[in-house]
Amino acid sequence: MRLGGKQALDGLDTNLFADIPDGIQPGSVVEFSGQEGSGKTEMLLHLIANCILPTSWKDLKLNGRSVGVVFVDTDYHFQLLRLVTILEHRILNAIKETQAGTMLSKNSKSNQWDNNTNEHPSCYPEKYDDYETFIKTCLSNLFIVHCNSSIQLLATILSLENLLAAKPEVGVLMIDSLSAFYWVDRCSGGESLSYQEANQRKIVDVVKRYTQQYHVVLIVTKQSIFGSTEKTTRREYLCQAWQKLVNFRYEFDSKRLQNGMDFTYSVSRTYPASNNCMQFYIKESGITFVH
Repeated sequence: MRLGGKQALDGLDTNLFADIPDGIQPGSVVEFSGQEGSGKTEMLLHLIANCILPTSWKDLKLNGRSVGVVFVDTDYHFQLLRLVTILEHRILNAIKETQAGTMLSKNSKSNQWDNNTNEHPSCYPEKYDDYETFIKTCLSNLFIVHCNSSIQLLATILSLENLLAAKPEVGVLMIDSLSAFYWVDRCSGGESLSYQEANQRKIVDVVKRYTQQYHVVLIVTKQSIFGSTEKTTRREYLCQAWQKLVNFRYEFDSKRLQNGMDFTYSVSRTYPASNNCMQFYIKESGITFVH
């Protein structure tokens, strides 16, 4: 079995996929749908951090999976510095927890630390001063490609087979987003739906084979299109082949708070339908789920 197998993936994320009995498993196909600014790409960065970080580093518990990720960027929303910031905060949080545990074991006077749970050490302790090298090592498990047309996306997806075959540690393939060229393809395809969807169907056929042959998890984002002016019913518009391939579909949304500046985000599973709606915030440190 590939290194991105059942044990390594470990459900991928215990918060987002909590209501799936075994979590996300090799070969699963997941769709993130929502309007722009609803947190889809940020959630992908959160999952990338889960994947490329190891379980531990030195005496720190990082709860990563040591799984490689291929990220196909069609919306040009990916920001490497943002991912690095998230990784740095994961390490800082682990340092904080480790030091808090050490302090607690020495004496019971841990109130000072407990009262400052949102603060980070001003600098890394000396034993972790090689954290930049460690982060670079983690980033070596991430492969990023950019596409600006559906033809280029198809060619890129086809070329990934060599990578997947050569690097069994790659367990997750992300496409952000699959709907990026939908309107361009509709216009260039004329009145024929078959021509409009031609590249999209070919892409779906290839990624379907990758999930079956290489057992990669496929996570794709798409823009929501509403079926009415009231924006209450979201319309499925990608090809039927894609709709049949999806195992789990999640809908993202955002809402401005009363202060008029900050946002709160929500995500719910619409297929298979679930009543569980999760709230989360997007902070400098990454995504924080509200429990």
